Amino acid sequence: MTTEDLRSITNWAKELGLPEKKLKEAVKAADLQPDSKRGICCFYSRAKIEGLAKTLK
Repeated sequence: MTTEDLRSITNWAKELGLPEKKLKEAVKAADLQPDSKRGICCFYSRAKIEGLAKTLK
């Protein structure tokens, strides 16, 4: 997995057309751990976020 495969919740929300707040709440409720951290920013893989996105649609 490269850093190009990882994105922040904000970027995933924009790409998937989901409200950022709902996606953040879903990540917190599922207790997902980030694949990478840079400072205070958390980055998640497509597989993790798309699994959550299916439950939100």
